[in-house]
Amino acid sequence: MQEDIIIKKLTEHDAKFVQIDERFDRVDAKFVQIDERFDRVDAKFVQIDERLDKLTSVVIEHGERLDQTVTKTEFEAFRKEQMNANDQMITILKRLDEERFATIEWLRRVEKEVEDQKKKTYEHEIALQRIKQELKLAF
Repeated sequence: MQEDIIIKKLTEHDAKFVQIDERFDRVDAKFVQIDERFDRVDAKFVQIDERLDKLTSVVIEHGERLDQTVTKTEFEAFRKEQMNANDQMITILKRLDEERFATIEWLRRVEKEVEDQKKKTYEHEIALQRIKQELKLAF
């Protein structure tokens, strides 16, 4: 009887071991699933890391470009310099325009004087020819 009890207990223990072994198999299957999920997560991390490397290089490139851009203060100084140069050119152009008008008026006066002198010269030539004719010096 004792042996029967021991065998019964051993059989119960064997059944429990089978149940425990089955639970371990299920846990192992879950570990396999979890391991597969970790592999997928690792692959995503690799992709994210590659994208982060690309973004880092783009940020560095943009930083270098920003270093080459002018600041607002530098731009304002350049703009003031250009405005001063433009003002100087406009002043020169206005002066030249005024001088042009004065020169045109002076040329009109000179041309009028030349025309007046031509008339006087013509009149003098006519008078000179009459005098020559009266003196009979005409050629």
